[in-house]
Amino acid sequence: SLEPTSPTDSPAPKMDYVKVLIAIKLDAFPSETGWMITDSEGNVIQSVSFYTYAGEGTIYEEVTLVADLNYKFTLLDSYGDGMSFSGHVFLFLGDKVDSTKILGYYQNYDYEFSYDILFQASNEGILTNVFPTSVPTTTVVPSFLPSSFPSLEPTSPTDSPAPKMDYVKVLIAIKLDAFPSETGW
Repeated sequence: SLEPTSPTDSPAPKMDYVKVLIAIKLDAFPSETGWMITDSEGNVIQSVSFYTYAGEGTIYEEVTLVADLNYKFTLLDSYGDGMSFSGHVFLFLGDKVDSTKILGYYQNYDYEFSYDILFQASNEGILTNVFPTSVPTTTVVPSFLPSSFPSLEPTSPTDSPAPKMDYVKVLIAIKLDAFPSETGW
């Protein structure tokens, strides 16, 4: 037949979406902080530019992403000195802080202009056996860096369950004298 054919009425593939909560504890120079999320092809999905944030504290940003895809969260610092010791970033699956749904995190301060966190937006992307020194809360508690960080590399599953471990949070307060550089612990 020479009749023109009409496009098929097949529906577009169904996409599932998930929410990811970004928690950033800003340092004393919040206006230097920016970030972006890119997909595996480098397309910017969402971003926040420098000079957006003002004032120290933890900010929460929620993004909606296509489920089961790989993404890159890039933390940016306009001055090039990273965050101070007080700053950190957590990515949570869902729309609330949940220490059992961490997709990625960064608790160091020395990243210069940018630092990348690779993550998958799904339950399979949740990091296991990760015990960050602090998870954002509504109260401000100083956090101190561990001597080493857990690997973010995927591990192969094992048949034996991980041992249950109990943890306690310890707050160390040191009142410094007029010569703080002479103090160590």
